[in-house]
Amino acid sequence: MGLGWKPRTGRRGLTAVALLAGALSLQSAHATVLAPGDFAAPIDQINELDFVDRVEATRDFVINVGGNPFLSGHILDRVVTLQDGTLVFETRIFVDSAPSNVGLNVGARSSFAGFATDVSFVSDAPGTFIPNAGAIRSPITGSDVQFNFGGTDLIGDTSSLPPQLQGTHTLVIATDATRFDLVGLFRAKIGTGANALLSDPIPVWAPVAVPEPATWAMVVAGLGLFSLMTRRRSRQS
Repeated sequence: MGLGWKPRTGRRGLTAVALLAGALSLQSAHATVLAPGDFAAPIDQINELDFVDRVEATRDFVINVGGNPFLSGHILDRVVTLQDGTLVFETRIFVDSAPSNVGLNVGARSSFAGFATDVSFVSDAPGTFIPNAGAIRSPITGSDVQFNFGGTDLIGDTSSLPPQLQGTHTLVIATDATRFDLVGLFRAKIGTGANALLSDPIPVWAPVAVPEPATWAMVVAGLGLFSLMTRRRSRQS
């Protein structure tokens, strides 16, 4: 099955893949507005229901100190299209290399301003780390959804463990969006306050607005005018 719309930006190098059995889906397609500090209960008993299509890609990130890599990792960036056409943005975070006793405090995705969101995590799927300090949507811009991992459950290097124990559980952001593109950013953070270390931002999929009918009309009118001018120039030459 194909999406009715696929990302046009940065498609090269990205691969749309089917998930394995036990694919992730939400129990409900309804998206509610997430107030600052709100966090839904964990999602259990994941079923292969309620989705039409899904795409995913692996993206690398790094935290540098003094121009040198200090911590490196990758994320699984996934978009699930539900039966009603709304989109769910899913993330798993993996630390591939880090100093001993060092882990990530935060993983955040941007570009959700203007969309309703319902945020949670999957507790019965592969992964070790859960956002035990909750999640927050930026009260200032409303753009960022931030998953917080407290001091007792920092995201550490689990690359030597069996695959089902590596990385975080799936972090889930259900939305009322129906289109997406490679317009968001992901950042990871170590520590808090002035001493915090941030990863370089990496592009991720994020929701985009559906153009209003008036906008489409303007586009069509502009294309028509351009075509008319082109024909006139051809006749004159």
